[in-house]
Amino acid sequence: MPIIALADAPKDGSVNKKAQGHKFVFGLGAGGMQQNDTLKAREDAGDSFTKVQQPYAVNTALGSMHIGVRTYQGMAYLGAYMYGVLTPLNKEVYRNATDGDTLDYISVKTTGAVGLMGQAGVRLNDIIPYAILGIQYGPRSITYVAEDPAEPVRQTFKNRQPVFVFGLGVMGHASDGVTIGLEVYRKVSYDFNVKLPDSRGNLDGDYLTVKTARWAVQGVVSFEF
Repeated sequence: MPIIALADAPKDGSVNKKAQGHKFVFGLGAGGMQQNDTLKAREDAGDSFTKVQQPYAVNTALGSMHIGVRTYQGMAYLGAYMYGVLTPLNKEVYRNATDGDTLDYISVKTTGAVGLMGQAGVRLNDIIPYAILGIQYGPRSITYVAEDPAEPVRQTFKNRQPVFVFGLGVMGHASDGVTIGLEVYRKVSYDFNVKLPDSRGNLDGDYLTVKTARWAVQGVVSFEF
């Protein structure tokens, strides 16, 4: 029995020592995102909208890539990354017949974003739960169309506000230098206003307020160097 204990001790010590220090990281992720904004139309003038609050939820696939650095010190884990996200979405989210001849509809379009992310967690043997905080920036479009037989109108508004990312994750070492994990995010941004035309192209007082909230989940594979 003492012989077995003496043989195991160097092995455990070498593994723990190997897990310490800084690691450069390259990783890929795949999953899905739900964009569940709320559209709130305000009619200050004109007659293209009635006051309505219209929530919607649309789903899209998600792909990501990240590079950065990790550090392991004792039980502590810290990570800092630059990342890109691909979330192709082009979806009609609102449709309303304002009268017998005119049809209003709104569509949203996104492609992806780039951002910065920090992670902090606790190393529990081979499993590391961690918290996520980040910011991302990527364009999206809100398109409003009034299909009037005489004077159809199309107005596209591109929004480039930053989106704040909060989340939780868990990862473990699948092999030497390779980790796999699962992450869940909540993404929020400030409300923004889109000025809308009526069916005659008049921009004198109709607004659409967009409140953004998104959920995302992805599996991640990372390679440490």
